[in-house]
Amino acid sequence: MAFGLEQMDCLTKEEIGIKAHFMRLMNLSGTFSRRKQTRLRSAIIWSVIYVPIILTLVATCIHFRKNFDLSSYALHHAALITIGFIVNVMTVCMYWKEFHDIMDGSTMSYNYDSGLVKNFAQQTIHERFKLSGLLVKLVSYGSVGVIIEVQIFFAIEAFYLQTYKTIFPMYVPMDLDDPFVFTSVVIWQELVVIYTTYLPLMLAVLYYNAWSHLDIEIKILTFAVANIQRIVEEESQNFRHEGIHRETLEAALYETYSYHFAKHHAHITSYFELFSKCVKLITLLLFTMGPVCLVTVGLSLLSDNIGIRLKLFWFLVIQLIMTYAICWIGQYIADVSTGISEVLVTAPWWLMPKSCRSTFLLIMTRCRKPLQMTTDYGVPANMESFMDLLKGVYQIISVVIQMRDG
Repeated sequence: MAFGLEQMDCLTKEEIGIKAHFMRLMNLSGTFSRRKQTRLRSAIIWSVIYVPIILTLVATCIHFRKNFDLSSYALHHAALITIGFIVNVMTVCMYWKEFHDIMDGSTMSYNYDSGLVKNFAQQTIHERFKLSGLLVKLVSYGSVGVIIEVQIFFAIEAFYLQTYKTIFPMYVPMDLDDPFVFTSVVIWQELVVIYTTYLPLMLAVLYYNAWSHLDIEIKILTFAVANIQRIVEEESQNFRHEGIHRETLEAALYETYSYHFAKHHAHITSYFELFSKCVKLITLLLFTMGPVCLVTVGLSLLSDNIGIRLKLFWFLVIQLIMTYAICWIGQYIADVSTGISEVLVTAPWWLMPKSCRSTFLLIMTRCRKPLQMTTDYGVPANMESFMDLLKGVYQIISVVIQMRDG
């Protein structure tokens, strides 16, 4: 009997192509590369591009401090680009091996050597890849759409509104009427825009693959537990000519499958812990720098400048979608991880040896603590935290508006 974690062997050519496309998307920045030289070179190049523009945007906030619209706009971009730098350059370089393990692990599945479980697993995997294909198109076309949207608003600002001259407001102590200076600054900003657009793309791919793998494996585990009696009956048929006493055979099969239930659950837990470790800093940024971006966008939406309102409205939409998605994934994983114990309770305990009951109790004890994504300070990424975040942002915006108008 072949048990254990194995490479998915049921994937079609199209599904293998989707997985390969996910890896290509993750490799766009260069900091995700398996080659140390490529990671180091990419980190240096993007640091040279990013760090000066972050400092320049901070200077812009100070320079335009009396202009509420432009200072809010500049502060939003300073916070957003800082998040992009920390995640794309620092975090990915720091946890590149773990990120690869997460992506590689998403192509593995636990084999119970049962036709019943195998058919369920294959059906679940194929259904999930339909969603995966949709996500590939969404993040690819969405990223291109964001870049095009930025260019459209740049053209509107340059030829119609003329509130500022570059792609986004930035104080440059040089003559922007000089074609060389203007072109250099715009190209510089374009590089930052393109690379920062990679941030939601990378996060979408990473979180989706981790969530998908955990969800599939938990579904396979719960299905196997719920159908353990059918599985044992199915497998016992393979030994009907061996001359083994039926009760002895079934007891041995129950013990074998119970052991692998525990082993499968341990794999799910270790995979989640690896994922949670890698995204702790991202989760921290979500609840620290994220509110700064939301507050500045909210304030900028009150601007009289229609260009600023329209442009930042799409930033607000994208950020809310990303924040909600991350918190929803955290909530979903926590809920389904504790739900395993409910399935264990309904299993036919009375048919199993005492050792199986001990194994089931061990898994149930582990399930009491949900698999919860948190920051290093214990703040969970769930729907309650998402609502608290929105309430906090609303309160801050209200206070700032009162101070401005008062």
